[in-house]
Amino acid sequence: MDVRSPDDIRRYVASETASRLKALDTLHDEVVALRRLHNSVAPISRLPPEVFCSIFEYLQDDGGNIADIINATHVCKQWRSIALDAAKLWTAFYINNLEVATTFLARSRNQTIKLFLTETRHPIHHIARLVAPHIARVRVLRVRTSEDKTVLRLFSRFVHEAPRLEELSIEKEFRQFPPPLETSNPLPRLFGGSLPRESLRTLTVRYISFLPRFSGPSVLVNLEIRRDISLDRDFCARGLVELLQNCPVLERARITLAGIIPGTEAPHDVLVARLPRLERLAVFSTPALTAYILASVVVPRTARVALQTLYTDPANAGYGMVPRAREESLPFLRGVRRVELFVEERRFLLRCFHAPEAYVEPAFEIQVMLLLGAAPLASYFADWPFDRTEVEMLVLSGPRRERADLDSETVARLLAQFPNLTAVRAVSMHPANVRNLALALAMDADEAGLDGAGVGVGGVGDIGGVGDDHPGVPYTLCRKLATVEVCDVRLGTVPFKEALWSAIARRAKGGRLREVNLSLVDGWGVEDVRVAAERGGGNVLVTLDNCED
Repeated sequence: MDVRSPDDIRRYVASETASRLKALDTLHDEVVALRRLHNSVAPISRLPPEVFCSIFEYLQDDGGNIADIINATHVCKQWRSIALDAAKLWTAFYINNLEVATTFLARSRNQTIKLFLTETRHPIHHIARLVAPHIARVRVLRVRTSEDKTVLRLFSRFVHEAPRLEELSIEKEFRQFPPPLETSNPLPRLFGGSLPRESLRTLTVRYISFLPRFSGPSVLVNLEIRRDISLDRDFCARGLVELLQNCPVLERARITLAGIIPGTEAPHDVLVARLPRLERLAVFSTPALTAYILASVVVPRTARVALQTLYTDPANAGYGMVPRAREESLPFLRGVRRVELFVEERRFLLRCFHAPEAYVEPAFEIQVMLLLGAAPLASYFADWPFDRTEVEMLVLSGPRRERADLDSETVARLLAQFPNLTAVRAVSMHPANVRNLALALAMDADEAGLDGAGVGVGGVGDIGGVGDDHPGVPYTLCRKLATVEVCDVRLGTVPFKEALWSAIARRAKGGRLREVNLSLVDGWGVEDVRVAAERGGGNVLVTLDNCED
């Protein structure tokens, strides 16, 4: 019997194992070759490479997700070869990972690229050094980080021009800590000293404590600026307006200057930024800064404007955020035909339209929030920032809870300011407030506290049109009113049927009231409609829709 030593056995096993592994590799290569031969006669493999490239383009993600295109390269050798040869398939990627960024920068060759950066484990200066030589072919650059210093270290390397850059987004996650920067322009050499004026169309800067600028007129179309001015002591409203001055073709702008600094005031010197192509303007800031921005821009009448502000003292509430005597530069304030007022406990929304119907977007809206207590409605029911003499439709919405300051006298003074009103709609209001509206509609001028000359007592101002109609009409409030609508009113402890019947009776007598519509109003039935029609003397059409029977 042949007896081998342990060393001989080990050598024998190693030799046989190597031989068999080599045979397995050979078999694997042969299987792969057979599969490639099989794939080569498959119908899909007969497609030209250009068709494959067009299909692979659908795997690209504008947000920088590379998983799908990577998976496509692992299907077969043909797909991988075609994908790797198509540089345009490797143009959108995150630069968080140095290895991935290096690979994609090489594969994209001379194509324009889209770069995305969030938090990275690699030193940011290594990433900046890698990307800087390719900045001339960057088309989209989106950076989101948690610190200003990350942005500074990245952009400090971008000192050369970026002639193809179309979109730039710089965003810092909002956190309650003071910004570390001590200068409003820490990157004077960014992109050669100026944002690319001839290519950049979208600029987004969120909670970054510096503002990139153009050296002259640009082709910027979309602009979004968000800053917390209570933490950003270096903020300069004038610098923002100077940026707008260099955006003559701007179409959409959203400016959010959140936070409050005690004693904050807008600059006294007002620059002028002409924005003839502006379609949408949204400003969310303090009343003083909002007024400064509006006083600094000239926009077309077709621009849609949304304002949102915050009052810390309800006693100072009102429309002070809209500069007066600015109808030439803010023409959207002219020609208001429909007014909608949404009343909540700590929020008030005014929406104005250039048409009586609500089928179009509002020409402008003003939303006011209050930190302390509720705003006195008298502050919002007077001193309007627009011409009220052309208003034909008034919509009152809310609140669901009863408000003591929305009494019949207050509503009457509100109605008296719209002399050419033809329709009033009450939506989602407390029954007590609906009753107060009905009582106001039944008032004469004397009852409403208005004198015969058409001047409101208590600061309402010139009513206009009061006392000008036929003296046989016993009403001076909204004499042209023809339609009253009440929608979505829940049955409460305060009935308003008698008040509405009384308003119908008085308005129908020699007036122009012709129609009363009730929809989703609890507690109203066919008999109530019949009584209302009788009170109208047959001159008023009363309709009931989806109400309790």
